Amino acid sequence: MSRCNSDQVGSVLGGLIGGVIGHQIGDGRGNTAATIGGAIAGVLIGGEVGRRMDQRNQACVAQALEFAPEGERITWQNTQGNENYAVIPGSVEMRGDQYCRSYTAEFFSNDASDSTRGTACRQADGTWVRSI
Repeated sequence: MSRCNSDQVGSVLGGLIGGVIGHQIGDGRGNTAATIGGAIAGVLIGGEVGRRMDQRNQACVAQALEFAPEGERITWQNTQGNENYAVIPGSVEMRGDQYCRSYTAEFFSNDASDSTRGTACRQADGTWVRSI
């Protein structure tokens, strides 16, 4: 199990670490484009889990989609409260010219818990957007 530091991730929303994904996902010809487009930004997670997430928590989801191996559970605690989050990214698949990943996102606290599933696709600018 890995962890996300939402404070640190929130401070690098500009995408300083995005180049790594380009070399992980990009195939020979696509490496340069994937590296340039590797910015990290919030994913629009649906359901109650998404409504509870602020921009830093959304950025942790995006970081997991960028870097985490398939099936690896990434966890973190919201520093603004007693809420904990987890995301488990699925495999990378191509949809047209976009890389997409399924995911499961979870929220849990002392008095509530919820989970949601979805798919997010990586945009040309490196952001991850929930696919409908």
